[in-house]
Amino acid sequence: MNNAIPVRYIPLRYSKNDTKLRLKVPYFYRYRIPFSKWFYSLLGRTSTLPLSNLPKYELIAWPLYIVRFFLQSGKDKTQEIFIAVDAWAKTIARFERMQEIQEKPCSDFDLIIYPHISLDEVKSISRYGLIQQLLRQRRLQPAPETVIPEIILLIYTPLWVCYFARTMQSLDVRLLDAYSGEKMGAQIRSAFLNALIHNPSTLSNPFN
Repeated sequence: MNNAIPVRYIPLRYSKNDTKLRLKVPYFYRYRIPFSKWFYSLLGRTSTLPLSNLPKYELIAWPLYIVRFFLQSGKDKTQEIFIAVDAWAKTIARFERMQEIQEKPCSDFDLIIYPHISLDEVKSISRYGLIQQLLRQRRLQPAPETVIPEIILLIYTPLWVCYFARTMQSLDVRLLDAYSGEKMGAQIRSAFLNALIHNPSTLSNPFN
């Protein structure tokens, strides 16, 4: 993490109880695991997972870089745009929560995921993605004359993660945006699993 980039936080709007209502273990696995436990007991085998602790919910801090662009398409026409670059999934999106940013964490995080991307790559991804958006909006007309990226913030947005047993020997996860209440898709799920693999020393044990 680059200490020169200010760190800010998105507030928490969904509690753990709210999350349990919205982010449940898939229906199939709720009944498959009890059946598997019964079947394993007949064979004299046990699971390698502490199933009594599952499903488990934890609050994680997920990193986004905020990049500011000043778009100039004419002599006196300038527009300020903010782009969020996911520091693991490397996806981009227009960032419209600047008014919600806080200087301190909204809550105690169980996991902090640190960025896994260079600042040069952040600028490259954000500029390329923004140009593609502008070209689509303008139907392949020329993009603005000036598109200069400036990384202004590292934002930690709160996500709830639900760990559950997929089989008697393996885990799976589901993720919820703790600000908007939206369920996260496969791309963020894959990025989170990659973070667990590459940064185990920075994460807590989900079974503690």
